Amino acid sequence: MDNGLKKKLINLLLEEKKKEYLCHIQYVVEIGLSIAKGYDVDIDVIETACLLHDIGRDKEFLGEKHNQSGKRITENILRETDFTEEQKQKIYACILAHNSDKIPESIEEQIVRSADGGSKVEYHEAFMLMCKKTTYEERLAWGIKYLDDGFDSISIESYRDTVKNKYNSIYTIYKRINDMI
Repeated sequence: MDNGLKKKLINLLLEEKKKEYLCHIQYVVEIGLSIAKGYDVDIDVIETACLLHDIGRDKEFLGEKHNQSGKRITENILRETDFTEEQKQKIYACILAHNSDKIPESIEEQIVRSADGGSKVEYHEAFMLMCKKTTYEERLAWGIKYLDDGFDSISIESYRDTVKNKYNSIYTIYKRINDMI
């Protein structure tokens, strides 16, 4: 991706989703690009999809999920770019698949979904800074939910193996605390 577009996307995210960018999205990009090195994929597609995967959160129309609103918003953002139609379709598919119940179909979709999930494990402490729950018990339940959901969504086995120890360590702490309350 050219530096101008990358800068524009990061500025957009810092303006509209600063907390999410600082606590989650930047790590999804880092992880996605790292995983992508092991595959024959278009790095620009991976980077763009990772940057924009949550752009639709809190912007949903009635009946729309955030991955659907993210695709809609991304279509507008990418309209005036140099991406080919094939690249755009892959980006949209990655955004739609990142939190879908369906198994990702392409390797690009698997990478973005695994990066999204992995950020909730590898950078769990930063991810927890986004928690809006007020009580201790609610925060604990939220942390466990996103730790589990994140780990469960990693479909790239080699990456899953990389984060398994961190997942187990955090999960053990949560379980110990949960058992005491």
